Amino acid sequence: ILEDAGNRNAAYLCGQSAEKVILAVLTSEGKRRGNDEHDLAHMVEAISADHPLMFLLRPLTDLSRYTTAYRYPCPMGPAMWHRPFVPAPSAEELQTALEATEFALAAALAGAGSLAASAAF
Repeated sequence: ILEDAGNRNAAYLCGQSAEKVILAVLTSEGKRRGNDEHDLAHMVEAISADHPLMFLLRPLTDLSRYTTAYRYPCPMGPAMWHRPFVPAPSAEELQTALEATEFALAAALAGAGSLAASAAF
């Protein structure tokens, strides 16, 4: 809905969804996220390499660039005081990210069973 309206929050919310999926897996392993709270790559690195969802979680790390860029806007565009400007994703990039996030969530909810084994990503 937000993507269709051209709303900048679509990318941010997709990144937030990915973060929650990754955090759920991290928590299920009895681990906590580090000081880099929104860096999805660091969160995924903390998960056991042999976790059955790892192949679904790694692609989600690209969404880190949107977790703060579009949450804290400023008059000149996204506030990225510590990184270069992050352009909004294309509709295709956003759709791919949304599908990957939804699939990872479904696999996590299924307990990494047959759904993860038949992944198309």
